[in-house]
Amino acid sequence: MRQISDTAIILAIAAVGAAIASLIGFPAPFLTGPAAAVSLAGVAGAKLNLPMPLVNFALIMIGMSIGTGVTPEVIDTARQWPASFIVLALSLVVIMIATSRYLMRAHGYDRNTALLSAAPGHLSYVLSLSSDLDADIRKVSIVQSIRVLAITLIIPVAITAMGGSTDLPSTALATMEPLAIALIFVASLAAGMLFKKLQVPAALLIGGMVISTFTHLTGIVSGVMPNWLQMPAFLVMGAMIGSRFSGVTPQMLKSSVTAGFAITVLATALAGAFAAIIAISLGLPMTQVLIAFVPGGVEAMVAMAVLLDADPAFVAAHHVMRLFILTALVPLLLGRQKKPQT
Repeated sequence: MRQISDTAIILAIAAVGAAIASLIGFPAPFLTGPAAAVSLAGVAGAKLNLPMPLVNFALIMIGMSIGTGVTPEVIDTARQWPASFIVLALSLVVIMIATSRYLMRAHGYDRNTALLSAAPGHLSYVLSLSSDLDADIRKVSIVQSIRVLAITLIIPVAITAMGGSTDLPSTALATMEPLAIALIFVASLAAGMLFKKLQVPAALLIGGMVISTFTHLTGIVSGVMPNWLQMPAFLVMGAMIGSRFSGVTPQMLKSSVTAGFAITVLATALAGAFAAIIAISLGLPMTQVLIAFVPGGVEAMVAMAVLLDADPAFVAAHHVMRLFILTALVPLLLGRQKKPQT
């Protein structure tokens, strides 16, 4: 009963955030509003955690939404992705080196703490490495959480400034039948659990995307996800991002917030430069490549792609590839230094 009450509180805070963001015209309000509101509540002292079944439900719903937008034309353009992946890998190396050096020189971080704080993604993996190295895990956790939150709030504003749309897709297209949605959800859950066993990043989201893509490309199912299902999924996603600040006191934030925002701005600027190279050389929309290259949370950026005039399959592929690249890149840059035994 206590968990139900806590869930109701965090969802209420998220809904208020979404409502305020909508009223003031902030971009992507059902994602950014909840993220900001729940973050503030967490810093104010609220202990806010979402139950995993609810988070998993939202991830599958967003994955299913992405799948409805994958067309034969999207598959045809996938031949351009390998070149983009190579540039993405290069951007990650540059971002990690540049931001970690900034943290060492401007904020006095030791080498390991700086490199782990600078890693543009793969938070759970980075934190597990932090516990095995001589690194300040609290600083790493806060800086990484600031990165995810800041990019979630910054990118919609940047896309709007570039002339992009941040509204939910129009429901002028036919929506999927309720029975089809239920059957795809069950199949997506099964696929997601399989991907989890195979240690695929964002397994449930990818499961929803794969099943939905297959059923739409083969003509088994037609139509898009209704907004009444998409909006709650985005709201839960925003709340999940904000909940990372639950229990983080203002004192804890004070020493890391400047560093976190500084490297987020630097990383986003560098990612934007590399994104411009790909957008120009391959003739792709800059907004689409930017969303794919910025080092935000996988689920948040893929959800963002659904809200924007971008190819969600392109964005999802790049963010999943980013995690695989970081799996090899982070230990390579860190070397084999282990935490001293005490």
